[in-house]
Parts: sequence; structure tokens; C-alpha cells
Amino acid sequence: RPGKWRMTNVKRKMGAMRPRTEALLLVGVWCAVAALAVTLGILYPSPTQDTMCRYAVMAENFAAGNWFEAFHPRFCVLYPVLTGLTLKLTGMNSLFVCCAVAMVGWSLGVFPLFRIARNVFGSACAWFAVGLYVVCPQLIFWGFQGLREPWRVFALLMMVAGLFEPRERRGTAFLELLVGVMISVTLRVDAIAAAGLFILAYFAVERFSWRSWLVCLWGVLWVQPCCYLTYVWTGLWIPGPPFAPLFRSWLS
Repeated sequence: RPGKWRMTNVKRKMGAMRPRTEALLLVGVWCAVAALAVTLGILYPSPTQDTMCRYAVMAENFAAGNWFEAFHPRFCVLYPVLTGLTLKLTGMNSLFVCCAVAMVGWSLGVFPLFRIARNVFGSACAWFAVGLYVVCPQLIFWGFQGLREPWRVFALLMMVAGLFEPRERRGTAFLELLVGVMISVTLRVDAIAAAGLFILAYFAVERFSWRSWLVCLWGVLWVQPCCYLTYVWTGLWIPGPPFAPLFRSWLS
């Protein structure tokens, strides 16, 4: 009947608009959280000894073009690049820059966490999870300290989100894995092993399709800058100094 057809059509349109509304609302929440996080990170920084003696100094050297002092194989390449570029563009204090960059990484975590919770439990639980994430004191504390941990959490959430996407969103899962793996292998040496485990899990999920092989190749390519840094310092083409004793034991 015409009336029934019109009602069904309206319901379909409402159902189609709901994901867009959720996406716009989530972007609005992120903008508010990111603005508040960066402002608080600049006004009330609480840098640790690592931030003052390592990350801030490396950012200053990156902004000044002192490449040998800007990078170290223990700290990979992503965080010095992010903080150094931000310092170069803004001219702010290096401690404030480290805290602001860390808070941005913390705020970005709302996107993959929302997708994970929505895919597993539904929209209501997804918003509840985002609320808990925003008020989590440990994550906020890491951001105020200017550490790399918020970006590591974001990378882990992106890789988990890639594994929990439904089959009809394989393209989205593929992109989430690419971003998560890239951040992991260029951020921390210990995160390289975690990225490898997620790549193996993705092989199992995709049943060795071309996407899984491409993600593996993507991770191998992005780990090469860290291998180069380790080679300059130790003479070994490995992802980081912690792997040097193991590698030497294999050679002996």
C-alpha cells in the first residue's frame, strides 16, 4: 500500500542517516576533547625526567636540523618527528610541545575505541566506553607527562579495531591495520613485537589474502628507519638495541 511504502521508506532513510549522525557526533566529541586536552597539556604540563632529558631535547634538535642528536635507536623515529615538526611550526616551549603532542595521541583513541565497542556490544556501550576513556586518569597522566604511551595506546586500539571489523568492512579494517602497524613500528621498539602479533592475527582473519601480505610488507618497510638508526649506532641491521644480544647469540 502507498502509506505503508512511504513509512518503510522513511524508516530506511532514518536507518541510513544514523551512522552519519553518530560519526558527526563522534567527531564533535573528539574536537572538544582534543581542544581541552591540548589546552590543559600546555597550561598544566607535568613532564617527567624522560620528557625533559630526552623527548624535549630531541625535539629541539630536530627543529634545529641536528639530525644525529634528534634521533636515537631506543626511541625510534615517530615521536621525535611529531614533536620536532610541531616545535618548528609553532615555536613553543619544547616541554609544552611534548605534552600537547601526547594529549593529541590520547584524544585520537576515541575513534578506534568507539568502533571496537560498537562492533562488539552496540552503540550504547560504545558511547559509555568513550566516556570512560576520556576520564581515565592513567591515560590523562601520560598525556600531561608528555610521554609516548598515549600514541602506543592509540596504535593498539587501531589494530584491535581492524581485527573486529565485520566482513563487509574489510577495506576499513585494512586501513586501520595499516595505520596501527605504522605507528607501532615507528614509535617504540617494544611495540614492534606487538605489531608482529597483530599481523599474524590478521593473516589468520584474512586467510593469507593479498591484504594480509600487504600489511606485512607495510610493517617491514616502516621498520627500516629504526633499523638504519640501530645500524649507525651498533653496526647491526635490526629494529632496535634490545634485539642486539639475541642477534649476536644467533651469530655466535
